[in-house]
Amino acid sequence: MGPPELVAATFEAGPGPASTVASQLVWLTEAVNHELAMGLSAVNTAATSTQWLGLGAVASATTVTGLNTGLQTLVGWIAHKIGVTQAAVEAFAVAASTVVPAVVCQANRDQWAVLNATNFLGINTPAIVALDTEYFGEHYPHNSAIGWTYSAALAALSAALAVPPPIGPPG
Repeated sequence: MGPPELVAATFEAGPGPASTVASQLVWLTEAVNHELAMGLSAVNTAATSTQWLGLGAVASATTVTGLNTGLQTLVGWIAHKIGVTQAAVEAFAVAASTVVPAVVCQANRDQWAVLNATNFLGINTPAIVALDTEYFGEHYPHNSAIGWTYSAALAALSAALAVPPPIGPPG
């Protein structure tokens, strides 16, 4: 909340979704690493399990199945995080593209200042009122609503990121 040019400038000059995209790439790398580990474990198990004997073989097969299931569950949890970060990137893109640009808001205020400075005998009063109506009636509520909507979206997404990872099986 604040002057519309400040809200717009926050979206125009801020870091944007760069840090969120970087986070998303880390989540994706983590998911790929777990998928790879699970795949290699399954291949290793398939290649060597025919030579396992006795109760140790049963215990090993049970353990590897539990570990691979745990990895798959973790990959699903990570995939959710990737979706959350993508939603954050999209929320930023929507907000940034729908605010009244800072230059438009600032031009309104600059023109308003000139008209006020040269308002001899009230000649510029109608134009001043029109600029105020545009600024306070359109720019201000529009950009404030965009800022609040984006803030609410990030709050909801942050809560989704706070879900702890699944408990891994002992192995």
